Amino acid sequence: MSTSVRFDFSHEANATCRACLSNGLDHFYQVDNIPTTSNLLMTSRDEAINWARGDLRLAQCANCGFITNTVFADATQLLTARYEATQACSPTFGKFARELAQNWIDRYQLKGKKVLEIGCGQGEFISMMCDLAGASGWGVDPIVDSSRSHPRVQFIADKFGPHLKGIDADFIVCRHTLEHIPNVHAFLSEVRAAIGDRRDVVVAIEVPDTLRVLKEAAFWDIYYEHCSYFDADSLKGAMTAAGFDVIASRLEYAGQYLIVESNRSTGASPVNAEHGRGARATNKFASRLSSFALTCRTKIDQWRQLLNGGHRNVVWGSGSKAVGFLTTLDVRDEVIAVVDINPAKHGTFLPGSGHEIISPDRLREIRPDRVIVMNPVYLDEIGRSIAELGLSSELIALD
Repeated sequence: MSTSVRFDFSHEANATCRACLSNGLDHFYQVDNIPTTSNLLMTSRDEAINWARGDLRLAQCANCGFITNTVFADATQLLTARYEATQACSPTFGKFARELAQNWIDRYQLKGKKVLEIGCGQGEFISMMCDLAGASGWGVDPIVDSSRSHPRVQFIADKFGPHLKGIDADFIVCRHTLEHIPNVHAFLSEVRAAIGDRRDVVVAIEVPDTLRVLKEAAFWDIYYEHCSYFDADSLKGAMTAAGFDVIASRLEYAGQYLIVESNRSTGASPVNAEHGRGARATNKFASRLSSFALTCRTKIDQWRQLLNGGHRNVVWGSGSKAVGFLTTLDVRDEVIAVVDINPAKHGTFLPGSGHEIISPDRLREIRPDRVIVMNPVYLDEIGRSIAELGLSSELIALD
């Protein structure tokens, strides 16, 4: 089933933003027939190719700049033990995660405190953070193995919500989860309600930085699982609308990740707040979206030409970026295989395109001319692996 990409601009005046609750959405980007999952382990090529598909219709809030997939269906998201999205196998990512955890421990004096991670995956980060801080905590996620044993962490295989009682954390972290949640305001309001009157509780949110995605026209960072997209202003606005005061915000991981830290607001929740946007902001948003469309068209054409050049191409990295890249370009035989260092993925197949996911060692047999790296952060790490394999493949990173 082929995908199609369109840049259709229209304004929907009565549509409500699910982050700031104001009205007015500007549609700008559409991709049809994309897989509804990026990280489920597919055990056969047929299953991967024939997995359920959906459409993507991105629209930006005219008030706060929040971007959402207006036709996202939450019921399509199958969150089970088959979901495998960890990046913990990478030394580069592991170093970043450890430094991030230590930064929060030091900044907010979390030694011996209680920490909650919402959307903990298989629990690597919350376990490390509690170990580093001598803290105790909870890891909540539908995919986590609740029987997993850790002396400091209780794992709860569930979605976060008001039905979870007895969690009284000093620090709440939510990493790369909010972008998967369609009703942002409702979710953040539940987090706010869980804090109660405590102003000493810090809530740290980490999401991909959408401003970078728009500026670079990084179409590979746009895929079905991500239904919500934030820049710094829209995430701050969403936190404010849900009853938080923003303490700090910053970019991390070579500018790819946005982090906002907040605590309970001292005033009433400013629902439907205007964030000082006005005509200037509206013009800025329009310019940003038109620039994205122009650059994205060019990049899609360039990548299609490059992949059709007769080279033996492999993709390194089997996460969501690979799914977004290959399905948006409607790639099949132009790429031989997808490489990943995570052994849990070896022998499975990429949703949508059906490419087999192989170990780096298999490259000795394939001997690709070109390795396309899904994230430039890992160029040095992958370059060392290529050299150790005795290969001279050309490395090209998405940028």
